[in-house]
Amino acid sequence: MIGARFYSVFHFLLLCILLFWNYIANSGSLPYTMGELSAKYPTLFTPAPYAFAIWGVIYLGLVALAIYMLYAAFKKGFPDDFIPKSASYLSISYIGMTAWLWFWGNDMIFFSLCSMIVILISLILCVLRLRMELWDAPVHFMALVWWPIDLLFGWICVATVANITIYLYSIGWDGMSLSEQNWTYIMIGLVTALGLILIASRNMREVAAVFIWALIAIAYKQWDVNPEISYLAVAGIVT
Repeated sequence: MIGARFYSVFHFLLLCILLFWNYIANSGSLPYTMGELSAKYPTLFTPAPYAFAIWGVIYLGLVALAIYMLYAAFKKGFPDDFIPKSASYLSISYIGMTAWLWFWGNDMIFFSLCSMIVILISLILCVLRLRMELWDAPVHFMALVWWPIDLLFGWICVATVANITIYLYSIGWDGMSLSEQNWTYIMIGLVTALGLILIASRNMREVAAVFIWALIAIAYKQWDVNPEISYLAVAGIVT
């Protein structure tokens, strides 16, 4: 049986590879940077550029989580049973994120969406395996394990919806006779409903906070262009 030490080291190495690859992907080494391709496929659901600064917070949280895993695995007598339950799924999500950066940077929207779905599923399984927010964990465990995963999970939920809208835009989908604005209403409603469900079922307030961050950025971007979308985003925030 693979032990906690192996999982913690493997998880740490994959995170290092992801961080390095993220730097390469955003340095102009690929045909498109993240922002350039977003500009190529403008959708009403895409947040304002500043919203993506949240990745800095997410990566800091994941680094803290990785260090905590290593400490728990190599400190004699320290509880480490959470590592096998989480590291494998997080590792899959890191591989998916690495693949997503490649596909996105090469304008391969369909495959980037497939990668995003793999990331989302792996994080859902991680949340379920850890029984996150369903038991009274110590504060340090919540801060170093639950919260980094919450932030990543929340942003990936939003990113998946955005990736779907970009893929549909890229193939010229007509939206079953619904306008892009109406579909944006639906997407905002979906994110709002998901946030309410996660709070009601698991008290995942950190995930809801990420949703609020995204909705604020959407409202800000559309305020002068499509005020109705901004008003709906604000309503979702208040809800």
